[in-house]
This record gives sequence, structure tokens and C-alpha cells, in this order.
Amino acid sequence: MLHYREFPLVKKLTKLVSLASLSVLITLPATAELTTNSTATQNTTLLAQANPVRNNIAVELETANDAFSTLARIVKAARLNDELATTGALTIFAPTDEAFAALPAGTLETLLLPENRDTLIKVLTYHIVPGKSTSFNTKSGRRRTLQGQSLTLSVAPRGGQIKVNSAKVILADIPARNGTIHGINQVLLPPDLLK
Repeated sequence: MLHYREFPLVKKLTKLVSLASLSVLITLPATAELTTNSTATQNTTLLAQANPVRNNIAVELETANDAFSTLARIVKAARLNDELATTGALTIFAPTDEAFAALPAGTLETLLLPENRDTLIKVLTYHIVPGKSTSFNTKSGRRRTLQGQSLTLSVAPRGGQIKVNSAKVILADIPARNGTIHGINQVLLPPDLLK
């Protein structure tokens, strides 16, 4: 009986098939790596589309949470949008709509009168401190505001409640391109306006 290896043509074909199989085995990891890299690129692109660069504080107040619609309107009326769009890092302790609703009747309307714009700016800038403060890096103590006077921050031990003067932070760490927004449950008034 003749064996297939005895034929020279069969020997050559067997070697070619073996070499072809070997080359396929060698190229499979490279192909898999190309496929993986391609998939990773697609996933990175999808991730970038899902997480676009965040807006500045002024835009985030308008779009991030319905709780700040009154504040966003007041910031526009005071013409502070440009200041809140600054590239420097800021932290705003943002009163929620409920906080503004809790003011005595007519207070907000009075502040929005054109002749009271300077007072409105004082009130708004008293809610803003330079630098980016998150609930993870905020420490108890006094912080100077953009208005010029200081706020008192109290942080309960072990990641507890943060208070700003007597207001409580109820919505923490809303990120913006140029800082952080913390929702608070009261409107803060500068001490010189309380006299």
C-alpha cells in the first residue's frame, strides 16, 4: 500500500497547508488585537459622546436641575452670567426654588427692581466662593465670598451634613466646567444687609 507521503506533490501540498495553518494562527492574535482596538476606539467615541464637556456654572444652573430655575432667572437679571462663565474655579451655594419661595412675600420682586440691582448682586455673590469645593474636600471654617464677606462652613464628622451659615446643602456636587454647584435650602443674606 502506498502512503501519501511518498508522492512529492502531496508532500509539497501538506507543507503548504501546514504553513498556511501556521500563518493563520500567527495572524489571529493580530487580527483580534485590531478588532479589540477598533472596538475600544468605538467605545471611547461613544463614551465621549455620552459625556460631553460640561457647561459653565451659569448654563448648568439653567439646564442641570429644575431646582434652580429661579436662581438662573435672577442671575440673568443681575447680568452675572459672564462672571459665572469664568474659567477660574468657583463654588456656588445655590438656593433652590423652594428656598426663594420661603422668602417673605415681595422680597424677591423688590430685589429684581432695576434700582436694587447692586443689592441683588451683593446677595448673589455672597453665595459664591473662589475655588472648587466638593463634599469630599470641604472643611469646616470661614470662606471669603466674591461679595467680600465670609461664610461659615460646618461639616459634620464622617461625611455628614454640610451647612453654610444656617443653610443645609441638600444637593451636593453638581459638576460644571468651571467649578461646583451645591444646592442649599435657604437664601443667604450678607451680614451687612441684615443690619
